[in-house]
Amino acid sequence: MKNEKKKRVKRRVGDLIAIPLESGYAYGRVLRMPLVAFYDLKSKNLLPPEKVLPAPIAFRILVMNRPIVDGSWPVLGNFDLEARFMVETHFFKKDSFTGALTRQKFGDSHEEPATLEACKKLERKAVWSLIHVVDRLADHFAGRPNQFVESLKV
Repeated sequence: MKNEKKKRVKRRVGDLIAIPLESGYAYGRVLRMPLVAFYDLKSKNLLPPEKVLPAPIAFRILVMNRPIVDGSWPVLGNFDLEARFMVETHFFKKDSFTGALTRQKFGDSHEEPATLEACKKLERKAVWSLIHVVDRLADHFAGRPNQFVESLKV
C-alpha cells in the first residue's frame, strides 16, 4: 500500500477549522496569517458550523501555517468574520539581553515600552506548532495549567 498524501489546503481568512484532540474536537478561526482564534468549545463529534460560530473565543495566538495547509486541521467552511474578530490583538516581548518589556500590535512593526502588569494580560509573541496548540487546548478544556503557557509568561 502506498503512502497517501494529505490534500494541501490554501489558508484563507475566515476558515473555520477543526482541531482533532484525543477526546474529540476543538475549533479555531483563521485570521490574518499567522493569527488564529480558538473557540472555547470542545465536542466529542464534529459539530456543524452553525453550532461553532457563535461560541466564545478562548484565546488568540500565532500559529504555524503547516497544520492548516497540510489538512491536519480540516476546514469546515469559510465564513465572514464578525466584529469580535476585528479587534486589535497585542502581544508582549521581553528582550533577552536587557529584560525590557514591550508590547506590539499584531501586524504592526512598532513596539512600545510596556509595564509588567500590562504584559501579564497579554500573550507572548511566539509562533505555536500543532503539537503545542493541541496540548494547550487539551489542558484548557481539562482546566489545568499548560506548561507552554506557563513557560512563556513574563
